[in-house]
Amino acid sequence: METLQSFPLGSTRSSPNDEAPALVAALKQSQIDVEAEKSALARTLHDDFGGLLVAAFMDMGWIANQPGLSDSARKKLSRAQGLIHAAIDMERVLIENLRPTLLDNVGLYSTLRWYMKASCRAAAVPYTESFPVSEHMMNSEIKIGVFRIVQEALKCALDRKTPADLSLTVEVIAGTLHCHLIHQSTAPDLGEASVQSPETSMHHRAERVGGAVQWRKSPAGHREMHLQVPILP
Repeated sequence: METLQSFPLGSTRSSPNDEAPALVAALKQSQIDVEAEKSALARTLHDDFGGLLVAAFMDMGWIANQPGLSDSARKKLSRAQGLIHAAIDMERVLIENLRPTLLDNVGLYSTLRWYMKASCRAAAVPYTESFPVSEHMMNSEIKIGVFRIVQEALKCALDRKTPADLSLTVEVIAGTLHCHLIHQSTAPDLGEASVQSPETSMHHRAERVGGAVQWRKSPAGHREMHLQVPILP
């Protein structure tokens, strides 16, 4: 027997063509909301949690300089200081992962260099990079948008089996920022369903900043992500 699908009173069933724009708009808004939440959490970690850790570390330093402490107490105190210092380092890593402070402090190119170095070193994957000598002025939304797209593309590349010939090239041509991430992998090609989600997310991120992102595969087996975003009028 056919199962009937029910809908709330007063609603009408929309066609896939009607639903697509609403889904795209919802995805773009969710990306905006997530970035805002990440930024707020990063500020809380830095201003509140980080402040508490630093204050505790300084108080322990003061206690360590007081006379009359036994050797065992000094050892315990030293160990506690080491743990707090490790927590401070972890907090800094969390902040950078949530919202890289380098973006606002030293710019997009330096942030991409830092992320490439940290990610490829952790994965033990050699790489090459090329950036313009100087960086054009870009608004905050473009910088975080470009960073997130390259971040996701690099993650996809490093998730592949034994990625090789990994390179990131950034250049500005006629007022448009171009980012090329190229790699070769010994892994079999991912199915369309496997890559649809991250690539769709990158596509909508690029649209939000007035750009476009494309993926292509060369006859030699290299896979390339090409992002272009206008940064000058």
